Amino acid sequence: WEEFIAGTDARDEYSKLTLRIQKSANSGHELSWPGIKDREYTVFWGTDLQGSITNTLYENYIPTESGTHYIVDPRPTEDHMFYRIVVKKSSGE
Repeated sequence: WEEFIAGTDARDEYSKLTLRIQKSANSGHELSWPGIKDREYTVFWGTDLQGSITNTLYENYIPTESGTHYIVDPRPTEDHMFYRIVVKKSSGE
C-alpha cells in the first residue's frame, strides 16, 4: 500500500521515491522529486542528523499532474541541510 501511495513498484528494487537536492548559488537549495497527481507532499528540513528533521519547508503540496516537481528552499546561508519528504493520498480523492 505504501508503495502505491509513493508511486513506486514494490517488485522493482530500483523503484524508489528520491528527493534530489542541488545547491544554487543565488537561490538556496533546489529540490526535485518524481511526483504523482493527487498526492500530498510535505517536505521537512533540518541542519543535522543527530536531531530530528521536523521543520516544515512545504506542506500539503498537491501536484496537478504527474512528473518531476521542483521547489526551492530559500535559505542560501546554510551549508549543510538535510531533507525528508512525506507523501500521502490527497484528501480530495
